Amino acid sequence: MGAARGAALAAAVTLTVGLAACASEESDATAAPFKAPTMAPEQSLSEACNISSHAVDQLVADTEAEIQAGLAAAGQELLSGSMPSFDFLTLTFSGALSSVESQVTNSEVAAAIGRIGDGLNGFGSIERPESILGVPGYLTAIGDQVATLSAAGQDLRTLCGG
Repeated sequence: MGAARGAALAAAVTLTVGLAACASEESDATAAPFKAPTMAPEQSLSEACNISSHAVDQLVADTEAEIQAGLAAAGQELLSGSMPSFDFLTLTFSGALSSVESQVTNSEVAAAIGRIGDGLNGFGSIERPESILGVPGYLTAIGDQVATLSAAGQDLRTLCGG
């Protein structure tokens, strides 16, 4: 069983490395709200990126730090033979992106921010394991969600020329 715990800890550490390129997302229910068309010209891509990039980068950094710390603590619990709680994945992100979304009227940037919100909220929809034996699969699901989040963040950075 020690080899399995070591492998699970290694998987957890590997997953944290992937978070460095992550960005944040919201669920479909809170993703970029529908904005009714107006006669006003659409916000420029540059203006929308200026509004969103700092706030999203900060959210990513904060999220990354919390998930890394949580995975490290979960790894220690696993190594000691205890079932990790994974409570660190119950973070709520809707408020952080809501402020940015309300300021961004460019449809491309708003859609990219919505995908970031979806990626963030996806962590909450991953079913937690009921036993230590389910932890490796759970870590794999977290890794998949990190990849989804990372891709959404990269899409926004690419869109904004970063």
